[in-house]
Amino acid sequence: MSSRSGLIFFVLMIFGSSPARFNTLAWVTGPSKQKNHMVRTSSYKVPSSLFAPHINKNTGGSFLHSSVMSPQKSDKGADHIDEEDDSDDDDYDYVMKNYEEDHRVQQQNLSLLCNLFEFEPKNLLRFETTDSGVRGIYLNRFVKSDEIIMKIPLNFCLSDNQSPSWLSKEVKNDPNRSTSRLAARWIEMHMQMQMKNIIPSTTTTNDKQQSREEECYHVWSSLIPDPEFLKASLPVHWPEATVENARSTALELAADSAFFERAEAVDDLINGLQRSPYIDLFSKDGGMNMKRLAHHALDLAQTRSCHLEDTQRESVDVVEYRRVLAPIFDFINHGSRNTDSSNACFALEHETEPNSNERYLVVRSLNDIDQNQEVKIDYGTNARPEWRCLLSYGFVPEYNQKRIMVDYDEDEDDEEGENLAEVYMKGKRYEVTDDTVPVEMVADATAFQRVEPLSDDDEANNDNEESLEIVLTAEIALRISERISDAAYYLLLEPEQILDIHDDNDKDQPTTFEIISKKLAASLRWSQHRTLLACADGLRRYAKESKEESSYQ
Repeated sequence: MSSRSGLIFFVLMIFGSSPARFNTLAWVTGPSKQKNHMVRTSSYKVPSSLFAPHINKNTGGSFLHSSVMSPQKSDKGADHIDEEDDSDDDDYDYVMKNYEEDHRVQQQNLSLLCNLFEFEPKNLLRFETTDSGVRGIYLNRFVKSDEIIMKIPLNFCLSDNQSPSWLSKEVKNDPNRSTSRLAARWIEMHMQMQMKNIIPSTTTTNDKQQSREEECYHVWSSLIPDPEFLKASLPVHWPEATVENARSTALELAADSAFFERAEAVDDLINGLQRSPYIDLFSKDGGMNMKRLAHHALDLAQTRSCHLEDTQRESVDVVEYRRVLAPIFDFINHGSRNTDSSNACFALEHETEPNSNERYLVVRSLNDIDQNQEVKIDYGTNARPEWRCLLSYGFVPEYNQKRIMVDYDEDEDDEEGENLAEVYMKGKRYEVTDDTVPVEMVADATAFQRVEPLSDDDEANNDNEESLEIVLTAEIALRISERISDAAYYLLLEPEQILDIHDDNDKDQPTTFEIISKKLAASLRWSQHRTLLACADGLRRYAKESKEESSYQ
């Protein structure tokens, strides 16, 4: 077989027996000077050099999975979680006003937090907001590779191993309920502030350390997401119609499961609060809404916390896992390492001075980062693919078809790709990426195309599975491409379904919740649409080049 520069070739890949994955045909574009060829084999072996991971020598530490999310812009913050929800009467101008951030006040609060939390290094970071309303952390100066960007004492972070006494022992001892424990810790902090009615500028107390900590958490709480905005961004709170409007079966199934898990977690928190010293604050007449508070605490723990892995000094075999909410750190946005958009990583580090047990949450640069660039970390496998990122963190990642080879851990070898979309063919559901299609899909398309009856010899050969080959011919590629294109077009037939707020009809105006949730559902459809178009285009190019190559033989 001849080889030509720029040819897109397909190779068979085996991802194991996980039900969420398929044996997949993938096409890869090689460098201009590299010979490209098509691999057709019944053994499905992939050349090891083709998919060998690229090891970054300047990582500055191991990647740990993060669960943080930068907040939506907000004028209210978490201090207003206990107010009655009047968003149904909000108009669109009010929603847009919430997205107009006062940069001076935000930066003052960030500087104040850095000082109160003994943040290092000094004067390195600032807030910036994109035109689309996403706030992030940006650098005030150039930093070198492996340089410390952020160093926060661990004792200033909220941790799931600090859950309050009113939480049941069952929840405290269950390793799968770290989110509930962390949410309870945040509620404890919030309720203490409510009982003392802390106002930093007028606080007078003999306990300076306690007053300082209370001021820290008060300023931090003023910067976290507006409760209504955060709630609207998570599919676990969406009505069934909005979830279906995202056109993702995987999201629908996961959202259903998350709904029941959330209900159990809310019950755990409410049962604990009913035994807490704060029960009198939850009165029926003008008091705080216990269920709303529990949901908001769980939303924060789900979207803004990170998992830390700590090997104790006494024994390297003893590893402590904890889930924490870290001030300032929780404002860092997501950037995927698969698309080379992350430039920092984090880990738990010990103080280097002798006889010191101080531990820090440390963020280091993965490479040189220029001044005025945004700091981004990879949120981990829960941010891939897009529907899981939306379910976990409340946003749809920006579509990016760029690929790089990364150093995966052994337990991440079967990690799903960045861009994933579903296609139904012959009544079966398949998942494709922008550069892969399942082998089963090719096999079904091949069987569908066959019209002539098999001879006795062909039937005998087909009985021997080891002798079978699944070959992606140009005709099959075009057939699959046509089906995928149809699926992409179908996604465009579903509009955002956001009501025209300027309509003079008697229809109710959309609420803040409806605007945000339906826009996110539409964003997921649009991302799947782009993935399907890229996949269909790759198949068409493959078919064209296969035909051209055949003409040369």
